[in-house]
Parts: sequence; C-alpha cells; structure tokens
Amino acid sequence: MSFSFIKHIYIILFITAPFIGNSQEINKREKKGNKYFSEFNYSKAIRYYKNSDVLSVSAKRNLATSYHYLNLNDSALTIYKELSHSKNPISNDYFMYAQTLKIIGDYEKSQIWMKKFNMINNKDSRGKNHVASNNYIDVLKLNLRHFKIIKLNINTSEEDFSPAYYNDKIVFCSSRKNLKVVSRKWNGSNLPFLDMYVADTVTNGALKNVELFNSDYNDKFHDGPASFSESGNFMAFTRNNYTMKSADGTKKLKMFYAFKHGEDWGEIFPFHFNSDEYSTGHPTISADGKTVYFSSDRPGGFGGVDIYVTNLNQDSSWSEPKNLDSLINTEGNELFPFFHNNTKTLYFASNGHVGLGGLDIFATQIEGSKMPENLGHPINTQFDDFGLIINHKQKGGFFSSNRKGGEGHDDIYGFTVKKPLVEKKYLIGRSINKQDSIVPLAMVYMSDSSGIVDSTLTDSLGKFKFDVKLKTAYTFLAQKNDYLPGKANANTDIKEDTIKVTIKLDQLKIGQDLAKVLKINPIYFDLNKSNIRPDGAIELDKIVQIMNEYPEMEIELGSHTDCRASKAYNKRLSNRRAVSSAKYIRAKIKNPSRIYGKGYGESKLVNECECEGSKKVECTEEQHQKNRRTEFVIIKL
Repeated sequence: MSFSFIKHIYIILFITAPFIGNSQEINKREKKGNKYFSEFNYSKAIRYYKNSDVLSVSAKRNLATSYHYLNLNDSALTIYKELSHSKNPISNDYFMYAQTLKIIGDYEKSQIWMKKFNMINNKDSRGKNHVASNNYIDVLKLNLRHFKIIKLNINTSEEDFSPAYYNDKIVFCSSRKNLKVVSRKWNGSNLPFLDMYVADTVTNGALKNVELFNSDYNDKFHDGPASFSESGNFMAFTRNNYTMKSADGTKKLKMFYAFKHGEDWGEIFPFHFNSDEYSTGHPTISADGKTVYFSSDRPGGFGGVDIYVTNLNQDSSWSEPKNLDSLINTEGNELFPFFHNNTKTLYFASNGHVGLGGLDIFATQIEGSKMPENLGHPINTQFDDFGLIINHKQKGGFFSSNRKGGEGHDDIYGFTVKKPLVEKKYLIGRSINKQDSIVPLAMVYMSDSSGIVDSTLTDSLGKFKFDVKLKTAYTFLAQKNDYLPGKANANTDIKEDTIKVTIKLDQLKIGQDLAKVLKINPIYFDLNKSNIRPDGAIELDKIVQIMNEYPEMEIELGSHTDCRASKAYNKRLSNRRAVSSAKYIRAKIKNPSRIYGKGYGESKLVNECECEGSKKVECTEEQHQKNRRTEFVIIKL
C-alpha cells in the first residue's frame, strides 16, 4: 500500500492494527519502535527501528510501512527489496515491492515482481489483472480526454484534500491551523487534526474565501470528508469515534448525517451500522439524498477496504449496507467514492486495480457490469490521486493528489476536460399516427435486455427524449387510450451522439375494422367446416391481445362469403364460422360478452361480383377472395 500520509488516518483506522511481533524475542529499541508504530507515530517508530542492531522480520515490515506512510518511498523500497529477496518472503512483500517500484517510476521492474506475486498468490485479482495488462503504462499515460490540470492557491503546507460540492461552494478537509481554542495534533503527522472547510468557487475553476465550516461539525479529533445532496439540505460525513476503542486498541471511523433547516444545520445522527470494531466513512450522496455510497473494512468484504451502498427506507431508516461487486472491490483498498448523478457513474480511488502507482482514480457505470476504467494521465500519476468530483456537465471538477510540485502533503487541484469522462448518447423520438400526424401525450416505455429501464410522456408535439447507454439495443413501446400500441427499435452502436426514432400508433375508431388495422391475415376454414384451424387461431389471438389491453372494447365479428353458393347456404355457413370464431375469442378475454359473431353470407359483397340473376358478373378467384373475409368491427371503445 503506497499512500501519502493524509490517507492514513483513514487507511490505518480502516484496517486492523499492525502486527507488532512477540515482545520476548525483540530488543528494547525494536519494542519501543513497535509501541510508536502501534500509536501511528511513524517518525518515532523509524528512529527506534533504525537504531536497533537487529530487527525481526515483522519489525522490518513495520519500518517499510512507516516509510510509506511518511512518503519516504526510496527508504521503503530498500526494505521491501530486502524482504522480497529473503529466504521466507510472504506474497505481500512481493506486492508491496512492486507497488513501491511503481511510485519511484520503475514500471518495468514493477511488472516483473507483480508477476512473481501472481505466481505465488494466483487467486489474488491484483496480480492477475496486472499480468493480463502488459502494456497498461503506455495506454494510461496518454491524455486521451485532454485534461487540463489547474493548480489552486488555497492549498497549504499541511493536508488539503477530498473536495465535495455544497451548492455553489466546495467543502474539503484540511489540517491547516485554525482559530480553535485548543489545537490538538495527531501522533502520526504531528499536524492538527482534520477539520472541514468551505470555499467559494470561481468561474475559471479556482477556489477562494476559505473559512472553517460549521463549528458544530468540527470537533476535537478528525472530521470529514463530507458529502451533500443536490439541494444542499442533507449531509453525511466522517469523524473519529471519540469514546469507544476496538479490541485492537484503535478508535475507528464512523459516519454521521444531518439535515439543514433554513440556514441552520440540525442534530447529528449516527448511521446505525457504525461499529467500534471496524471503520465506516467516505460517504457520497445521490442527488435526491436517498442513496449513500461509502467505504468500510467491515467483515465479509473482498479485501482491506471496500465500497458499500445503503438506501433510505420508507420509514426513514437506512438499509443494511450492500457490498458492491468484485468488479469494483479488490483485495486492496477502494476509497473516496463520488457518485455522479447525471451519468450514474461512481468515481473512486483504488490501489487494487491496475494503475500508475499509489492510489489511482477509476470510473464505473454503477448499473453496468464492466471493469472500472482508469482515468489515466494527468489525473493519475505514480503518486496518490484520489477524491475526484466532477460537475453536472462533465466539463471539469476537482481532485486531490500528493504529486510533486504541490504545496504540502496533499493538495486539491482543479481540472477541465474536453472529452466527457463518461460518454453519453441521447435518443430523441416522436410519436405519430398512420397519417404522420403527431400523437401527443403518449406514454413511451424504453427496454433493454433486462426489461423496462425508463419511461416518459411525449410532449404536445409528440416528442420525447431518453439518456441511453453505449452499444445497447433498445425497444420502445408507446401507448395511449384509443390507440393501438406502437413499437420501434434502436441500437446505440453508432457514431452519432444523438439517435432518432419514430413510433407509429394507429388510432382506433368506432365502426373501424380492426382486422385492417392489425393487418390480420384471412381466416381460412376447411370445406363446409366451421372449426378453428391452427393458422386461424394465430390471427384470432391478435384480437384477443387487443381486447385484453382494452377491457371496455366491444367487437362485432362478422363473417362474409362470396356468392358462389345459394344465399341460404352462405348465410348458414358464415354464421357458423362467425359464432365459432367469436367463441374462440370469448374463451380468452375478460367479460366475454364484449364480442359476438354474426354471419352475413353474401349480403355485403365488397365488389361487383354477382353469381346469379340478371346482374350476374363473372369474377376472378382473386375478386371472389376479397368477399370471403372476416371483419372485427369496433362497436364501443
């Protein structure tokens, strides 16, 4: 784990206490170093470890970790190299050596040791993914989205990180000195405990007018990061557990929330799933305030720290946290989530996925099933990059990094981007009738392979619009009273950003022949028979479907013949066939009295064909066929 110190108040408290070793087998200096290491006082731990004549293997690992936490990577590399070349290395020695090699920029050697890590621990996804991504460095160093990084003047020589949108302001964490009556310092950094600050945004992507956030929410130990709903009236944030210690002797992180009433923030409530035995923090809130993503090392995860989600129940309680899947969480650490509501995208930092070094920032469609995407250079570097937030239109945002050239331990940077981080397509459409006239206020349902994913009402001009995913096939169903449903298909695997679709709905009217609207094929009967044949049943089922969709619709089923038999015979035959067809439909619809059959024989010929008498007209078989028809006339809608 390669982290600058600022993350460690979270990483350390997220992860169980470090292994110290058996005090009976270690010398006094090592024992003293272990004591300070367990207290997160890494500077003093290093001093005693270095002055010890002999160090146990566990103490060497503590020493390497201490160097890492203080961002002394060259010194950490020396220890990890020694551990990796020793007689009895553990797999994590290989992994940490490979990760530290990345931080100092030796990617070629890092990949060699990552392969060795994979050989002795081939079930770990971190090694497998690195081995499967041989050329990842060249790809990630390309600035494919044309990021422009903005250095901000609000940073200090202390820790400044983890920005969050709060209406038109930014709230962030900092260990800068403030005007508190008592200024406490944390052992690990010898810097003041973290507080939350607020700053105004400037049109050029900068920040100004930094001041302490609400004093009621900045207590005596670590407070922050925070997140806010789109309205700015709901807040969730992280702070130290002030009272209870866990079994390992550390005070874990907990997550709290509060509501704003007018200009004032109200009572602070703890999330019910907080624990004294594991940490919970780094919340990010959906726009409506009903979903919170956060990080935790609670039991049952995939690795050190995983990302979870909880939803607001109808009784205002929060659901039991659900671990996001293994595509997002790894055996490493996933931290600092940010949910972008417009694109349903989760941004987060990870040292478990394939990256440039330390913590890298990744993006994933929260409703999808794709591997998270590394945002690449220059957002990500060989150092720690984390805590990204991005504005609604994906034109820019802010993130944190301990890269070289900053003011202090961690700094906040602004950025702009020419190419959206998550490419989106839009589908626009219109609903029309058979005559190409608009059909306003029709309900349109959009479905993909999983089912209905969205719906909308067409406007007064019959227009509608959907956000759609890339490379996805969609079907559309439009419905409106007194219209037959209209259907259409569209595929987003095209170059254009906007996809167009037209849905046609056929209007239903009293006296209309439904058979013509539905394009029902002729219903044939065997010679002198009236029983329904299988091919006829297929056509009658189309009527069944519509009558079930329109439970008030009433139909007269009329059967007609040509003139090539006696009128009396044709009347009897057509009546039997009409009654038989209506009986078939009645058995499959609600309120079966809504359809009845009537035979008309040859009394309603649709052309001039006559078979007897003074008006006898010779007709072709095709002309006679037009008279042998079944009509489904709408009597009532």
